[in-house]
Amino acid sequence: MKKIIIGYILTLTLPFVGCEQYLDEKPVRSLAVPTKLADLQAILDNENRMSWNVYPESGDIAADYYYLTAANWESRNETVRGRYVWSPTADTQLDWEFCYSRIFDTNIVLDNLDAVSLGGMTVSQKNQIKGTALFVRAWNYFHLVQLFSPAFHESVANEPLGVPLKLTADINEHVVRNTIRETYQRIVDDLKASAELLPEKVDTPLRPDAAAAYAALARVYLWMADYDSALKYSDLVLTIDNELMDYNDIDNTARDPFELFNREVLYHVTMRATSGVFVRTRCLVDTNLLATYKLGDLRRLVFYSQGNNGDWQFKGDYSGDNGGTLFFGLALDEVVLTKAEALARLGREIEAIDVLNLLLKNRWSKDKFKPTQVEDTDDVLKLILEERRKELAFRGGIRWGDLKRLNLYPELATELTRKIDNETYQLLPNDLRYSFLVPEEVISLSGINQNLR
Repeated sequence: MKKIIIGYILTLTLPFVGCEQYLDEKPVRSLAVPTKLADLQAILDNENRMSWNVYPESGDIAADYYYLTAANWESRNETVRGRYVWSPTADTQLDWEFCYSRIFDTNIVLDNLDAVSLGGMTVSQKNQIKGTALFVRAWNYFHLVQLFSPAFHESVANEPLGVPLKLTADINEHVVRNTIRETYQRIVDDLKASAELLPEKVDTPLRPDAAAAYAALARVYLWMADYDSALKYSDLVLTIDNELMDYNDIDNTARDPFELFNREVLYHVTMRATSGVFVRTRCLVDTNLLATYKLGDLRRLVFYSQGNNGDWQFKGDYSGDNGGTLFFGLALDEVVLTKAEALARLGREIEAIDVLNLLLKNRWSKDKFKPTQVEDTDDVLKLILEERRKELAFRGGIRWGDLKRLNLYPELATELTRKIDNETYQLLPNDLRYSFLVPEEVISLSGINQNLR
């Protein structure tokens, strides 16, 4: 399987197996060659390949909302230790391969949609399959570009520092490393197309719907600094669904306070957990982050619990089961914060605070909550970003991208520091290490350009 994936990624003219043999690996042998629409749906539902628990963990391992003790760091393998201390040669090959394997699957679906029969299914179901494939392809490209490319900015947007865009399942097609702009444009185009094809809401968040596509677009545009579009798409989500959970109703003594598919979840996927970093007793909450939760803020007790040794651990995962993985999908609280930030960036600070208060009144104890007010509008953006950090801590796939984009603004930049025994490691704003190295095997076989060090 590894060689199939690498061959697909690099699209070299090598004797890799073709589509029929690849599809033979499906659990149902009758799916060897897709002939009807149900076969394509089965590819999208195949847990071995399209599983919702194999999304990239490298950015979160490198993020700043937690720390490892020296003993726990030393107990991890060399690959994990390298990512934790921002090694210039940190290995992220599995994240690359898992994302591209799902992109491969979505391209098989998209390539065969018009060639298979409906087989008893409807045109509406065909559209939903196409919309799902486009969404999943975009979601994987989005997370690849967060790991392997600089933050989106006009000064670098036309540089060939994006990721290779594969839009068919042809493993022999030559690819190059696309520009950052081309990569983001493909993500946007796929998400917009998926939103047109998907129903407004679906019964299970394991499959995307239009609300999820809009939420993804809101995040993508926020990270592109296109605040008008970020506002537009966050509003589209909130027109469909705007009911937040009231944390006053959450049992903050529970081991896992949030149920699976809680009502804020728009799209449910989780992080690949092979590193073992995010096991509850190993992954300790950053003390600076913990200090930002004030008395009356229920998130401190809902999200975290104190261990026997006095260290704080994360328990408030929206995946419903904090067993070493993290929620990696889309949820309403993020959309509300995106809307608030977009409004603040557009100079509409009063509206931004009103939106922020809609979230905070559901996060604070009823007897302690007072609507946030600011006298100086210059403070609004920083306040919203602080709340974003508190609300979305340990939310997979977010903090690393936030650090990268905010580092573009000196007044919002963050210096990261890790201390292990007597050794101190630093990652300064806009450091080249914010873009992980493309796997060496990919570079050697394809000749695409490597990230600088």
